[in-house]
Amino acid sequence: MYHGAVKEERDPVHIDDDLPWVERLEYTQSHVREGARIRQELKENGQQIQHPDMILAGVARSLDVPLVTADTGFKRIHGPDIDNHRELY
Repeated sequence: MYHGAVKEERDPVHIDDDLPWVERLEYTQSHVREGARIRQELKENGQQIQHPDMILAGVARSLDVPLVTADTGFKRIHGPDIDNHRELY
């Protein structure tokens, strides 16, 4: 989201103000390790994953929480659950 704001020449500081319900998390070594496992699992199946997606999937899987995204490419990753935010409402 921050990248989108910068790309559209908006001040990314306001994103935090607009999303008070979002819990900020520290990016930890366990998230990094889980992302690396995901990348290796996909590689063994002849698939690739972009670095930002590896980070997101690693965080979600290490915390055992759903990943909320409309990107169907995450379905090929074993765990976490994927919730398509466009289908939630």
